[in-house]
Amino acid sequence: LGMGWSVVVDRRSLPELESRMRALYDDPQMRLWGDQARSGGRAAHAILYLEPQTPLNRRAIGFDMHSEPVRRAAMVKAARTGQPAASGLIRLVQDGGSAQKRDLGGAPGFLIYIPVYARGTDYGMFRAAPGSLRGFVYSPFRVGDFLAEPLRQIDEQGMEITIHEGGGMARTLIYASNPDAPPQTGGIATDITIADRTWRMVVSGSDSSLLSSLALFTLAVGLLITL
Repeated sequence: LGMGWSVVVDRRSLPELESRMRALYDDPQMRLWGDQARSGGRAAHAILYLEPQTPLNRRAIGFDMHSEPVRRAAMVKAARTGQPAASGLIRLVQDGGSAQKRDLGGAPGFLIYIPVYARGTDYGMFRAAPGSLRGFVYSPFRVGDFLAEPLRQIDEQGMEITIHEGGGMARTLIYASNPDAPPQTGGIATDITIADRTWRMVVSGSDSSLLSSLALFTLAVGLLITL
């Protein structure tokens, strides 16, 4: 969907931020939005830029991502470690997802955050001086779009594929090539690393190309993340 910038701003400075947003987008209705009561602390984390500037991406401008728990958890982890962090599964605001709750209806997605600190500081200094955090470069992804091409190549070979996030009873189904099929008991499993998160994929089928299909998928996802 693109790449954006979420800026950290003290809530006392929100009027100035909103004036800046209205000037940038020539929209007198532009404002910070989200459930601010749940964002915690004195700072807001507002989406200021998101490219490309499509009508769907425009919906996200001004959203306080710290006001939603799943996004906030990933942002806090990224800020504290200085490393990219991926959110859990959500429904993107571009797709009408709720800003108040984890809403996976229709089109599940996720976001990857990279923290940006003031010049001369880093994540170690952030622990002692949280004000050194300037914001996050981030990218939103729809799971279906993200996986479409590598999954198509495996589907064409007649394989059955399931992908889950997490493990045990807490795991969440991300994708199933045959949702009505009984749970898989065999096949080959592999872990796919998405920033700091792990997805488990299981591929099953009698075709002798099973292993090469698995390698193809892992390579394709790795290339997507690298890009």
